[in-house]
Amino acid sequence: MKLFSLSVMSTLIAMGIASAEVRAEAGPHIAGVNLGYGTQEYESRDGEHWDAGDGFKYDIWYRYMLTSNWGVELSYGQGTGGAYSAMIDILSDVRELEYSNYRAALYGQYNFSRGNSVYAKAGMAFSDITYDLDDSRIKEDAEGFFGAVGWQHRFHSGFGLGVEYQYTDLKQLEVQSINIAFSWQF
Repeated sequence: MKLFSLSVMSTLIAMGIASAEVRAEAGPHIAGVNLGYGTQEYESRDGEHWDAGDGFKYDIWYRYMLTSNWGVELSYGQGTGGAYSAMIDILSDVRELEYSNYRAALYGQYNFSRGNSVYAKAGMAFSDITYDLDDSRIKEDAEGFFGAVGWQHRFHSGFGLGVEYQYTDLKQLEVQSINIAFSWQF
């Protein structure tokens, strides 16, 4: 899966760089990849088991723009603990916490100068959470709120770069991250 993620990101970046000289009309389709780092906090449904720490994550997403400022977005992403989480695993009940999720969100943006915009997303995340507890591998399903705010610059070629803050609250798992976003509008 990591190889797939890296190949998708590399393809999007290459497409953006290759199209830098091409004058593109802005189409309604935007595809992108977010790479992020942040915090994750887990508390089991019974409140007895917990895990907290840092985490790495990525999202692969597709957005369809309904108007120049409003769109809908579908996404798939995965996350896992970082270096700090490995140290915290020694103290926590839950170890090797990983998650994957599908998301659907509404998207709105405000263009404040040529190529620059701020945006917000709000929707639902549907996740699979996997972790080790007492020498057993546990898998749980969860759903909850997803929200994001960010800034992006869209080049004339259609290639975009941005920075985004994401928040996902799945009741027992809360994830916050800062992401670098790569996208291409076609």
